[in-house]
Amino acid sequence: SVTFSSFKHPEIRRVKELLPSARTAALFESPVQPNFLQVTQDLKAEQVDLRYDEWTAERVQECRSAGLATMAWCSGPLGMSEDEDVYRAIMNTGVDVMCVNRPDLLLTMLGSDPLG
Repeated sequence: SVTFSSFKHPEIRRVKELLPSARTAALFESPVQPNFLQVTQDLKAEQVDLRYDEWTAERVQECRSAGLATMAWCSGPLGMSEDEDVYRAIMNTGVDVMCVNRPDLLLTMLGSDPLG
């Protein structure tokens, strides 16, 4: 399945207008705006996408209570090291999806390294 995700929220709104059945996500810059949940709901998106360090278990639960899926994305800040500690911290929040730059490392951590 495809999920349309963008920082450009008017584009997400337009996707929903053109294809109401499309799965969409509201992607947010960091620091996340305080009303991110309301913005996501106003867009009629099904998922909230926040930078990895914006997620907490409480924030994940808040989204789930609103019927929304969650995704943590990794990209920066400059010099950020994606390592086991970072990935473990993300997993501990309970997010539904992780967008990572080191899938090999994540696969190894999960015990499913098809490359090794």
